Amino acid sequence: MRKRIQLFLWLACLTVNATVSFGQAQPTTPPPTLEQRLGRNWVSVQKKILDMAKDLPDAKYDFRPTPESRSFRQEFWHMIASNQYMLSLLKGEKVDTQKLFSDEGKPAARADIIAQLESSGKEVSTLLKSKFDGRIVGMLEHAAEHYGKLVVMFRLNGIVPPVSRTQPGS
Repeated sequence: MRKRIQLFLWLACLTVNATVSFGQAQPTTPPPTLEQRLGRNWVSVQKKILDMAKDLPDAKYDFRPTPESRSFRQEFWHMIASNQYMLSLLKGEKVDTQKLFSDEGKPAARADIIAQLESSGKEVSTLLKSKFDGRIVGMLEHAAEHYGKLVVMFRLNGIVPPVSRTQPGS
């Protein structure tokens, strides 16, 4: 019986030693920083909004849930303006928010809206990698709120949002 216990203890020590040695042999990667996580979240929300702009039929761009609400087109314009605002902050430029957030001079064509959403979102993402700015937290929250509104507007039109199509039970 004593030999069995000794054999068991010897095997247990061997197993622990092999496990520890194996764990040390593998390189460890540091967890992402807060800045990296926020940057990834920014990219994720921007992609969801861009996917919705691409997915939405042109005929639905002027839908608004109530007369007082923004249309899809205006929501996308607002997100482009928000990206441009964030770009100005990151570059240290002054911005005329009144002009930036007005509907005047905004692209009407769906393809132009999609192109501007894509380019402005990518530009912010690129700048964030080299020059992180804590104000991205508020801008990320803002973008997520508009994403939520767009989801509701999609559902009001009987359209399943792109991100939900891959989920079971959508």
